[in-house]
Order: sequence, then structure tokens, then C-alpha cells
Amino acid sequence: MNTEEVNSSSPSDPLRPGLAYLIYSALFCLYLFWAGSPWPHVDDPFFAGGAVRLAQTGVLTNPWVMDSFPDFNPHHFYLHWPVYFFLLAGWLKMTGIHTTSICIFYLLSNFILCVSSATVFLRLGLPRIILWPLPILCLGYAAVLGFRPDSVALSTFFAGLALWCGRSAISWFFGALLVGNGVAMHSVLCPYALGLGGLLCFLPHRLSFLEIRNRLLICIAAASTMLLLITWMIQGDWFAFLADYAKCVNLRRAHSWNQITYPIMLLLARQDPGFLIALTFLLLWSSLRISRYPHYLPPSLKSLTLTLWLSTLAAALVYYSATRLFLFFMTVWALIWIASEWPRARQPTKYIYVLLAMLTFVEIKTAFQAFRPIHIVLPSGPDFSPTKRIVFDEFSFRYLMDCQPPETARAWLYLNPQTFGTEIGDKKPEDVWIVDAQKIQNAESHPPRAEILIFP
Repeated sequence: MNTEEVNSSSPSDPLRPGLAYLIYSALFCLYLFWAGSPWPHVDDPFFAGGAVRLAQTGVLTNPWVMDSFPDFNPHHFYLHWPVYFFLLAGWLKMTGIHTTSICIFYLLSNFILCVSSATVFLRLGLPRIILWPLPILCLGYAAVLGFRPDSVALSTFFAGLALWCGRSAISWFFGALLVGNGVAMHSVLCPYALGLGGLLCFLPHRLSFLEIRNRLLICIAAASTMLLLITWMIQGDWFAFLADYAKCVNLRRAHSWNQITYPIMLLLARQDPGFLIALTFLLLWSSLRISRYPHYLPPSLKSLTLTLWLSTLAAALVYYSATRLFLFFMTVWALIWIASEWPRARQPTKYIYVLLAMLTFVEIKTAFQAFRPIHIVLPSGPDFSPTKRIVFDEFSFRYLMDCQPPETARAWLYLNPQTFGTEIGDKKPEDVWIVDAQKIQNAESHPPRAEILIFP
């Protein structure tokens, strides 16, 4: 057998995930879709509501939540980057406005996230063993975020990085365009875009000065195209858009040291030390390996370690509620280290690595609840009287109203502009509340079980 026959039997591209991984990811995504993923989230009326109204009327508005934002333009919904609303609205126009359609949209987005993230990590020279826990981590991250754009932004971000690894100018252009929109949809991705995008320019081979110049020119062209798209989406009303968008971004930006340390404080407050113990041990171990045995480690691993840690620090400085993304990238980093050390580890050390991997996954254990079907108890014969104002939450929005509440209805979380949330004692006589029973009991409402009750 000659060398050509040997090569023809090997994978066509070792830098891409194989067919087995694609089938594994697709089956995992389909199972989570059947189980009710993504979970209902309190922000569903805010984000999915804007896309639903855009698909219904052709205008980007969201009357269901604007009571909590009296200082913003009531005629337009410019509180978030509009690309997400237009993507979801375009999908709804093609498939129809209903809950199943939105869940299928997230099913496809999650599959793209699994495939594109695997492609990027393989391109960085990481071992293929890292691929198998990757869908669990990606889908665990996405399952608990409801109809928020975070997981869509992450899939767009990784899809852009995967295209950025291509060899043609067209691939670079669309890669830069997708990365830019992913960052705009979830601004905490900005440090990761700079770090990972820059790393991909030097791995697996260093780009020449001419190639770097060409890629910078393509990035400028992609940014110009993105600005043209946004101009069309907001109908050229940049002053109104920037006024509302800047105020909303300012609400989420870190303004004090307490907000900068918010991700760490939240981890400590959850009284689940497994993740912190595993991460601390891995940090010390990786520091020791880099300092004492630098020649054992591939340059990609050392560069990726530094990039992820610096990007996470920068994200916490800019955007204080970056906790879930912090968990995602730090768990990815821990699994990469374990996978890289595995071939050289002796038997007792391998048991320690398995334990550390399990402890690292403990912190995101809430995501695994999404791997079971959600049980929803619906009220019998709800009366949507036109003389009453309907107040709904994320559960009734999805399972009772099929994501199409009346225009005069209001989202429960956004009734009170000061506190983002309302007690049963604040209910007005003209309101009909259709919300999860646990909200009235001042308890957190988590699937897999929720009981929707009507309070006339």
C-alpha cells in the first residue's frame, strides 16, 4: 500500500471535527429540544418579545416591557443590538410565530455552537479528546439562558472564529462579520474576540506582515458592512438608537470594585467549593508545569491559557454580570489542561484528573437539570377578558400564550420600574396575573416543574 492510499483513508481534514462528533452533537441537541431546552428565563419577554413584535408588525418595538424603561424611546426598542431581533424575527416570518419555532431556532444555534467551537479548538492545536465533553458544556451553558441572545451570540462568535481560520478572503470577511455581531450581541465577548482572534493569526503558523495587513483591511470592510446593516435596521435613526443603547449598556457596565468582583463573589456565595478547589489546583499545577517544564507543553496551550485568563479578567472589569461566561471559559480551560496532560500522566495522577474534571462540572450542575423533560401544570380554561390587563411571566408567555400575548398585556418582571418585580399585594384590581405559583411564594422558580396559576 502506498502513501497516497494511507492518506486517503485518514480524515480529510484533521483540523475539523469528524462525522461521529457531528452525530453525537446533533443527537444531544435533539434530546435537549425534546426535554424543553432552553429553559424559560425571566428575560424571555424582553428579548423574544422584541423579535415577535418585529415579525408581527415590521417595527422593532416591545410594549410588554417598556413600563420599566420610562426614560427610553417608547416607539422603538433600541435597548439591545438589533441584529438578534432581526435574526429571530426573520426565522419567525419563515416558520411561524410560536414557541416551537423559537426553540428550533435555538436548537440550530446550539448545534452551530458545538461544531464551530470544536473547529476553533482543533485549529488551536488542542487534543481531539477535548471534543467529547464540549457539547455538554456548550449546551449546559445555553440551556439555562432561555430566549436570551447570549448563546446565539456565542455560536455566532465561534462560527466567525471558525471562518476566520479559513484560507480565502471571503471566509475572513464573513468570519470578521460574525465575530463582530457576536460581540455586539454580548459585549462581554469583546476581550475573548481580541485574544482568540489574535491567537488564531499566529497558530498553527505565524501570518506574514502582508497577510496581517490584508486581514485588517477585511476587518474594516466587515465593520463597514455591519454599520450599513444596522443603519437599515434602525432606518437611519442613529441618534435615537445610540441614546437608548448607550444608556442600556451603561446599566450593565461595572462601575465599582464590588461589581468588578461580582463573578467571584457569586461563586463563593453559592457555597459550592468544588469548582473553586478544582480551578485553584489546576491553576497552581499549570503554573508549575509552565515554569518548570516549558518544553513539554505545546505553544498553543501556553498561549491559550494566558489568553483565556486575561480575557476573563478584562470581561469582569467591563461587564459585571459575566459570571456564566466566566464559568464556561474557565471550565473549557480546565478540560483542555486535563486533556493535554492525560497522555503523559501516570495511573494515580489520572484518577486525580478525573476527580478534578468531575469537580469542575459540579459548578454547572444546574444545567444538567435541563437534561430531563420540563413538567408544566397549566390552568384550565383561562379567561383572557378584554376588559382586564393581562400580566404574564416567562412560563405563561411560552406555554400558555405561545409567545403571542395581547398587545395590552404586560410582563410581570417589568411592571415596577424601580424594583423589577412585583408582589401579590401590589396587584391592581384591573389586572389578571397569569404567573408561576412559586413567584407568589417568593421562591425561585426553576424547571423541571412549574405550575401556572391565574390571579383574577
